[in-house]
Amino acid sequence: MRFQKDQGLYSLQQIEKAIGNVEKAFQSHGEPVRLPEGKTAIEEAKEQLQQAWEYHLKN
Repeated sequence: MRFQKDQGLYSLQQIEKAIGNVEKAFQSHGEPVRLPEGKTAIEEAKEQLQQAWEYHLKN
């Protein structure tokens, strides 16, 4: 069980790092792509990551 929690934590950290890298790339290339709801793909990814962190920390 401990291994699964550690693996989940590592995965979330990797996703967080990837989102940060994408943000930097978008900043250097201009306007980010917007989803139909008006959110950027980055904003959507951050929201989903936050939900995953909350789930991980509760379990």
